[in-house]
Amino acid sequence: MQKWIGESIFFSIGIIIFGVYIFDPKSLQYSFLFPDKSFWTPLAAIGTVGAALMAWKANLVVQKQLAIEQKPYVVLVDEIFVHEVVNKKDLPIDDLDIKVKNVGRGPALRVTITGLKTDRNNAFFEADQPHSIDLFSGEKKIDWKVDSHNLKMIIKDQTGKEISTFSKFNQPIFLYIHYFNQDEKEFITKVRLEPFHYSPGNLSAGTRKFSLKVMENEMLV
Repeated sequence: MQKWIGESIFFSIGIIIFGVYIFDPKSLQYSFLFPDKSFWTPLAAIGTVGAALMAWKANLVVQKQLAIEQKPYVVLVDEIFVHEVVNKKDLPIDDLDIKVKNVGRGPALRVTITGLKTDRNNAFFEADQPHSIDLFSGEKKIDWKVDSHNLKMIIKDQTGKEISTFSKFNQPIFLYIHYFNQDEKEFITKVRLEPFHYSPGNLSAGTRKFSLKVMENEMLV
């Protein structure tokens, strides 16, 4: 690509120089070859326009390459571990942490996660948690706390089943990570999660262990 850009630039400069040189009245040594300057004037104009077009095309290639090199890609990593604790009134209290990482080359801005591809404003984090964050290339956040009630609502919307505890959940679900690059272009990562490693835990102490395993991250935009 760099070779193509270099050749295009040199070719464009050559066309401009040729057009200006031919049109220059001081170029008397070429007057016997080109006595009618009016014939070459349109060619000089065409050369200038062609040079501008070649430079514009080269700039597009450069901008496209920069966009690729600065493209963010945010994914879910590891598992969403669920520790259900049943208190004396037999009400589950859930502690969920979600882990995200920007594995792309550029920064990811206003990262948030929802259960909908078309809506980035329906985040499912706890009230005291930020609903969007910025991630530099390679940066990871491992303690983003999820509101268990909102997660159960996502499960209900996608599977049609209402669950009281995560131990009764046995179907895959999808989450959508919404984020922007530096040019305000939006990207979406679709994440497939499946229930994994459910164990009764210490039932005498009223605890249950469960996790949603990340099976696939797929960039949609």
